[in-house]
Amino acid sequence: MVSGNFGNTRRSHQSRVNRAVELRRAGYTSAEIVEKIPEYQEHSKPTWRVQKDIEEALQEVTQVPARQLLALQVSRLEGLLSAVYETEMEGDIPAHKQALATLEQQSKLLGVSNLPSRGEGSDIDAWLGSMLGTIEEASADDIEDEV
Repeated sequence: MVSGNFGNTRRSHQSRVNRAVELRRAGYTSAEIVEKIPEYQEHSKPTWRVQKDIEEALQEVTQVPARQLLALQVSRLEGLLSAVYETEMEGDIPAHKQALATLEQQSKLLGVSNLPSRGEGSDIDAWLGSMLGTIEEASADDIEDEV
């Protein structure tokens, strides 16, 4: 079996994966899915490819809502911080406490509070860039969903 032209277009790949997921939900095994979807027979390890395709599809299904929820929560926290910012900057102690609590919650949500220090060999800049990319991607997904 040859895997050279396996899934040569994104559309055919997505169609194949969608069909594999449908068959798995219907109770078919990986070997049975290979029999039902001829494109898998072209792969050098067809049952492994079925399993990987299904795992990746299911992982993607859970990641998109999680990214959207993260973006929503960050947006809410930014709104709360904006609401108390001016009074906090004027020296209002309760507003200052609220701002700190909001920032702490945002740090926990983004995982910033759990970061190791630079001395432990972590790359905080890369991590923050990754988190910002995730938030921007989720925000873009939200905008596309609204259109």
